[in-house]
Amino acid sequence: MTDGYVRRAAGCEVPDVGDGLWERVRDAVMAECGADRCLWNGVVEYVEAGAEVAGVVGLDGSLRLHRDFVVEPLQEMYARWERSAGPDLWMERRAALLTVVHEFTHLVVPREHDGAPGVVSMLYWPLEEGVTEAWSHARLDRIAKRVLPPQLAAGIEGVGGWREYPDWEPAARAFADQIGAELGVDGDEVLCRMVRESSLTMARAVADLLFDHSALPAVMPPDQQGTMRWDIAAPINWGFQDLLSLNGSVHVTSRRAIARGSGLEIADAAVEIVRKAEFRLCVGPAVERPSSRTPSPGSQG
Repeated sequence: MTDGYVRRAAGCEVPDVGDGLWERVRDAVMAECGADRCLWNGVVEYVEAGAEVAGVVGLDGSLRLHRDFVVEPLQEMYARWERSAGPDLWMERRAALLTVVHEFTHLVVPREHDGAPGVVSMLYWPLEEGVTEAWSHARLDRIAKRVLPPQLAAGIEGVGGWREYPDWEPAARAFADQIGAELGVDGDEVLCRMVRESSLTMARAVADLLFDHSALPAVMPPDQQGTMRWDIAAPINWGFQDLLSLNGSVHVTSRRAIARGSGLEIADAAVEIVRKAEFRLCVGPAVERPSSRTPSPGSQG
């Protein structure tokens, strides 16, 4: 467990880059999402030879990165930082930095978290990866300014990049924007609130936001409020779990469109639970309560 002070361990396979890049990214991720705890143990290794993933978090809190796709582009960026580079090269560098940001985001947790990093149930995988990827894209330019020299940060900002998780990231983005619109905040703030949590409590964090910004805290008996919060979280968890079946099922463009629509529907389902509870507790009794006034004899109507 760390609060952001662990440095790269001696003897790691992956060397230091840019005089402390790994530590700077860790600190920037924590600062940008408002986390106060990171589970990185200081180890940076390469992913296994032949692995198709660009990065992964180990169960022990280690960070594992692809040599060709992540580490070498960043090394090359620092080695040639005073030379010109074309858009394709900057896109590779942007993708490499995004991977580091994404993996460190997996490692931030609430202070009270007592589980191992990297343990994500398959059922929560779409929610965890979708939210992490959406937040990483949203904050990448800000993080680049924090961790890179100005010339390199400008190069990273100047290009677009391929988005991974087309089945889940668009859903998380649309979901956060829809919840944000309901709460009157930017969708990025919703994503920040979620990435500070473990995968098990991401949906509950959004449920807490919706509940606390509604009329329910004032009208619902305290002994019912905990159950209500979990009732709001349930369609969020279920909705993202349903996206497991989308993975690779149709063309990537269609999958992104379907995922966006699903994200909006998931948000609307959670909000609807709040609205129905508000109506039942605030409006319903007034509508349904019979009149206590007894008409006087001979009165009309």
